Amino acid sequence: KRRGKTRYNFWGVAPAGEPLRVAHEVAEEAFILAVALGDGGRAARASILAIFGLLRYGSTAMAGTPEWRHWAERADRHSAAGTVERVYADIALARALSQAGQHRQARTLLMGAFELARTLGRPDPLFWAAEQAKEVVS
Repeated sequence: KRRGKTRYNFWGVAPAGEPLRVAHEVAEEAFILAVALGDGGRAARASILAIFGLLRYGSTAMAGTPEWRHWAERADRHSAAGTVERVYADIALARALSQAGQHRQARTLLMGAFELARTLGRPDPLFWAAEQAKEVVS
């Protein structure tokens, strides 16, 4: 794959009917391996896949869980500035902050994620940023 063209194919790694296994096993193993290799980009992507697994399991209500926060913080630590991973990491962290009642910080992160997604011109992260910003800002 060319740099900057990463697509998140959740269903390509998700065991059939077991979205929590993505966070608990698949993404965890991928994250550990990426960190061991010193590959921050892959560590960020593994974290984001875990977040998508949590979303598939329990929708945005999962954003209030310690597990979501754990993966959001991992994504935040390993996502480089100006990347699609940064968009997803900021959205995930903003959702956790919003669930914790820290709405101002959540809005700031979401607006930054939305602007970065617009700059990158990538439809998937742009759609998710706009959808999440709509929910938190309203």
